[in-house]
This record gives sequence, structure tokens and C-alpha cells, in this order.
Amino acid sequence: MSRVRGPSSALTEFLRSRGIRVNNTSTASNRRRSANQEEQAVTSTDGDTAEQEASSPAAASGELDGDAEAAAQLNEELESSTRKRKRPSTAASIAAKKKAAAKKAKKGDDSDSDYHDSDDVDDDDSRPGSSGNSRYSFSHKNRVAPGQIDFCAQCNKRFTVTVYNKPSSDGQGMLCSVCGSASPDGDSRARPPPTLTRQKSSARKKRNKATIDGEISLIPSLQDCAIRKIAEHIDDVEALGDIGVVNMDKICQIISRNRRLNDDTLLLFLESSLQKLAIYDGAKITGKNYLRIAQECPNLVELDLRFCGQLTDDALDFYAQHLSMLRSVSFCGAFLPTINGWIRFFESDLGQRLEKFVLTDSARFDVASSAALAFNCPSLRHLTLSKMAYLDDGCITQFGTLTQLESLDISWAAGIVTDACIIDLLSKIGHSLQTLNLSGLRDLTDAVLLQAVLPYCPNLQTLKLDEVDLLTDAGVADYFTALVDQHAPGLTELSVERCSGLGDAAVRAILRHSGSTVRSLNLNSLDELTHPCLMDLLDGILSPPIPTSDHEPFVVVTDAIKSDLRSRGKVLPASLDDERAKAERRAGRIAEVLPQCECIDLSFIRAVNDAVLATLVGHAAPKLSKVIVWGDNRVTEAELPRPGVLIVGRE
Repeated sequence: MSRVRGPSSALTEFLRSRGIRVNNTSTASNRRRSANQEEQAVTSTDGDTAEQEASSPAAASGELDGDAEAAAQLNEELESSTRKRKRPSTAASIAAKKKAAAKKAKKGDDSDSDYHDSDDVDDDDSRPGSSGNSRYSFSHKNRVAPGQIDFCAQCNKRFTVTVYNKPSSDGQGMLCSVCGSASPDGDSRARPPPTLTRQKSSARKKRNKATIDGEISLIPSLQDCAIRKIAEHIDDVEALGDIGVVNMDKICQIISRNRRLNDDTLLLFLESSLQKLAIYDGAKITGKNYLRIAQECPNLVELDLRFCGQLTDDALDFYAQHLSMLRSVSFCGAFLPTINGWIRFFESDLGQRLEKFVLTDSARFDVASSAALAFNCPSLRHLTLSKMAYLDDGCITQFGTLTQLESLDISWAAGIVTDACIIDLLSKIGHSLQTLNLSGLRDLTDAVLLQAVLPYCPNLQTLKLDEVDLLTDAGVADYFTALVDQHAPGLTELSVERCSGLGDAAVRAILRHSGSTVRSLNLNSLDELTHPCLMDLLDGILSPPIPTSDHEPFVVVTDAIKSDLRSRGKVLPASLDDERAKAERRAGRIAEVLPQCECIDLSFIRAVNDAVLATLVGHAAPKLSKVIVWGDNRVTEAELPRPGVLIVGRE
């Protein structure tokens, strides 16, 4: 039976069966064998010539002697080659072998000389990772490509190889992410020091973040730095001590933003003397720890829980029984309490003294819960039911008995809310309302303003109508014009964001009625507004103001204002002493159009440009501190006539 294995040839197997071992592992031995064969060929050629010259029996006997000599020489060379291979490899020979192997691999030589029979090679050379000239030294088994599956060389855990995995210290495999981060060895490259470009980018990001957050000063106070440092190491804090309610609330906001408010850190904010508690992110607080709020803070008067997804009926029952001084509750994202749980909550003694109830993002509040709220909470002043899945006409009708309501927010109801329902509700409770939020109720029309808000809400101060798409320009203009005729007090806060039907007439009527009293005005996405209308509304203050006393400063008219005036065919007065300019100033002096306005949103209005912004900041609104101009591509980084105003969204 043949014992031919692997890269060995049939001749090698035949010689081995006769007791002759031939080493075919070294390229140098192959070269020596070729040289010997050439010498033998030359000797053979010389022998043939001598045979032709002397052809005698003595020549024949000489040929036999020559063959015996050649065989003896061949055996001696074989034994010498075997002894050389048996000698231990030195460092120089190992380096030479590696260099030759690398050169051969680069040339792509696939000859049989790279392969060895297991019987011809020593055990030391046949092991993976050995320094001998074997195929194992070229193996890429331990170099797994990214995306493939491998086993950690330290913990033997199966993981997917990425470019960030480190090799093991012995070079026999890769380490998983856990072992690689814990091990000091491996390919750990030092992070390069931050360059000037990185520092500028970081500073720019901080400025942009501060602008969006509404922070004018980028230099925090020492107190703010200490609060941030405490929040950074909140896991190591055992007690906050007597730092004040305001500072404690700031720390709670910071760690809530970092999602580090959990069962352990919650205990830092619970005190027996606390009367007001706000949890800004309760997603990691378990249901049992919501009970600890009532246990640790029995004197709570106001409770605000946001993202309280693990709040249950048991917690509601516990609050109703143990918080005897509670007057105001706010739950955001409480989707676990059931309908019966809310009913029990309102039917308890807490319902009789409840003055403020806020519930948002809940799908377990229906008509029965609304009826229990309206019947058991007669002292309710502030009611907010926003983003409710089952809030519709049937639920809203139940609130007609809450005659002491001062604030009503039923925005973004998922059910259908019609004009008739709102008109009927406001006819019963509108006389005491000061805040009304009907945002997101897309089925409402102008009839709500003209037939409900106008006759039944005389004391209204805040009105929000965001994304009420069916409102028209003429309807809103008629409403505010009627308020002017009735000498009704102006609004302090108005929001008509994304009411796409509103235009010049509506905004003109709004400013005519509430321009002198409004503090926050949101005109976001009123793209029907035109540039001439905006400038006409501010026309009485575009000219340089005439000082009424020696102490009144002059207001600089910017180049943007001058160019805009010239484009509209108007001429600036030659001097402040021009009598015609004084007459125009006195005749058109509507003072400041927005004298009390502190924040205005003019985002996504194409008519807003540098001239409008400069006029608004420089003259129209002297108390203005924040202007939002997202999406206004015509607003540039031109310098404003009055510093200290925060411009958010300017490109």
C-alpha cells in the first residue's frame, strides 16, 4: 500500500522504502544538489570520452569503481545535509530564512519546495508560530479581517472583529472589546494633542450651543461651575447638604439631561422639608422608588414628574393617601396608570383640594376619567390635557362644570374636536380664562375666534393657535379688529405658528391691538407676509428719533435701513433740526410698535431681511432680548444697531 502523503513525490516515497532519506526542505540544498548533478554530468562526459578512446576490460572495471565512488559521495552528502538540518537554528539563520521566505512570497513562487513532509521536519519547525522556514510562519490565521467572527484569546468569548480590536500580548489572537479595554497591552495608540483647528471647532460648537440655549454670556459663574462639577460626579456624592432649592433644581436638570437620574441619585433630592419637587427625567426610576417620594417628602405641595413611564396605579393611590398638602400635580408620559386608577385618584380627598392637574402623552384617559375629574375637582384652576390619545368632544364637554378655570390646554388631541364643542365649553367657563391653548386642533375654524373667544373670553392674556390650519387671514383680522373696537386689553403672549393662511391683514390687526402689550410673539412660518407690510408696520420709527431731552441718546441709522428707505422711495431728513422731519415724527409717532416685547419668532418668513431685523432691534422693540430667525436666508451677520440681543438661527 502506498504511503504517499502531502507534497512528497513518488520518488521520495520509493527512496524512503529503501532506507534512503532525501531532504527537500531547503532551497540551498536544492542548489547544492543541482551543482553535484552538473559535476556528475561532467564526470560522466569525461568517462564516456575515455571509454571511447580506450574501450578495454580495464575501462569497464574503472567505470564500476567510479560508480561506487559516486554512490559513496552521495551518501556522504546526504549524511552531511541531515547533520546540518539537525543543528539548532541560530538567530542569523532564522533571520535569513525569514528574509528568504518573504522574498519568495513576494515573487509568488508556489513550487513544491515550500511544502514539507511531516516525517522530514523536526517537531520544533512543525509547530505554529515557530521560527523555522515553514508555511506556518506565513499563515494569516491570527489576522482575522474586520467583520468576521473570532474568539477572544483571553476570555474565549465569541465576537465580531472590528478595526478597533487589539491583538493579544502573545500575538496568537485578537481581544474582544471588554478585554481590550481592560488590558494595558495591545495596540493602544496615544491620542494626538488637540490641534488649533480642533480647538476652534470646539469653541464654535460651544458658542452655537449657548446661542440655541439662549445664553448670551459664555463665561459661567463660579456657582455654575461648582454645580456642573457636582453633577459630573453625582455618583460619588453622598449628600447635597444645604445648597438651596434653586441650586438643587439646577443639579437635577443637569443630571437629567445626562440621563443619570436613577434610583440611587433620586435620594439626593428627597428631603422632608421640601414643598416643591420636579423630576425632569424619571425614565430610570422604578415603580417602587416612586413611592419613596411620598415617604421622604410628606409636605409636598407641588409635584412635577416627567417621563415617568414606570409610574403605576399603586403610586397614584399612595400619593392620594399620604400627601395631604398636595395642590398641584403634573405627569408627563404616565402611560401605565389605568382608567380606574385615575378615577380613584380623583375620587380621593386629593381631588377636592387639587388646583392644578397636568397630564400629557397618555392613552388611558377617556370620558369616564374626564367626568371623574370634572365632578371631584371643583377647585381646579389650571387644566392641561395635551397629546391625549382619546381626548375628543365627549371628554371636553365634561369640563363645563369647572367654572374657576384660569388656564385651559387641550392641545394636540388625537380625537376630533369641533367648533360646536369649543363654543359650548367657552360659553360656560370662558369668563375666567386667562390662558387658552388650542394648538393642533386642525378641525377648528374662524368660528371659534368670532363666536367663542371674542364674546366669552374678555380676560384672555395668552392665546396659542399653532397649526390650526383652517384659520384664515380675514377671520383673524376681523377678530383682532373687533377687540380694538371693544377696547379689550391686549394679549401678553400670542402664538400662531404654522397657520399658513395668515398674511398681512392678520398681522397688521394683531399689532394694532396687542402690539403695545405683547411680550412673546410667535409668527413662525407665516410665509404670506410681505416685506412692504413689515416695513409699513414699523414706518413711524424708521426715521431718526427726535430727542425729547438732553439725556435721550440718538439712535444710529444703519446702512441697511438707509438702503431700504431709498428702495421704497423715501428720503431721510437732512438734519435733526428739519421741521418737516419733526412733524412727521410727531404725526407718525406710534412710539415703539412692540415696547414690551422680549422674544419674537420670525423663522421661515422670506420677507425678513437685515433691514427688518435692524429696524426691529434698533427702534421697534427696545426691550427685545431674543429674536429667532431660523430659515431666514436673507438675514446675514450684519452688525445690529443695539448690542446684547440674542439672534438665534442666523446663518
